[in-house]
Amino acid sequence: MAISSYEKNGKILYRVYVHERGKKDKTIRVQRTKAGLKTLTEARREEKKLIRELVERIADLEAKGMTWRELIHRWEIGAKNGLAGKIYSYSFVIDHVNALLNHTPTWLDKRILELSKSSKQRGELSLIILRAFSI
Repeated sequence: MAISSYEKNGKILYRVYVHERGKKDKTIRVQRTKAGLKTLTEARREEKKLIRELVERIADLEAKGMTWRELIHRWEIGAKNGLAGKIYSYSFVIDHVNALLNHTPTWLDKRILELSKSSKQRGELSLIILRAFSI
């Protein structure tokens, strides 16, 4: 959170920069900036407003759950430690993780709840999971 001043056309203006990270998921980071504010009081007011918006945005993102990449990683850790319901060989786990990573590169940074919005994506997701984890 920063308020800085700068000069433009002989007038002193203020710029507000605000950034926040998620409390639960530290990979979530949101930033906002606003420039051209005429007074310091207006800049402080805008800073509070931006902080409120960022906190709401982070809460929305965190409510969507983990990313597809994180789900694959958690399954990999669980499968290697024997927590996936069966004992899988190391090569089996690596092969299936690589298959998921290779066949779903566009999904890796998407939230799980975002993937199930459309029936087309839900169908693709089901097929990929069935193919990758079928024994």
